[in-house]
Amino acid sequence: MPRLNEEIIELNVIAIEQEARRLRAVEMQRMYAIIGKRMSASGHQLAKHVRTGLAAIGSGLRWLAVRSRDAMSHRIANGH
Repeated sequence: MPRLNEEIIELNVIAIEQEARRLRAVEMQRMYAIIGKRMSASGHQLAKHVRTGLAAIGSGLRWLAVRSRDAMSHRIANGH
């Protein structure tokens, strides 16, 4: 009988280890999904900020170009 009891204990240990591995894999997949969603949201926020910054820079450059063009036209018109 001790032999049978040892085999049952050994089988239980194997089953417990397998279940622990399975649960760990499930938890890792859950964590990866959460990280992926957060990275995606962060990426969208970053892209939004970059677009806003580029629009502001573009607006400033257009303003400078118009001012420069107007100044040049004024100089030419006044013979400077």
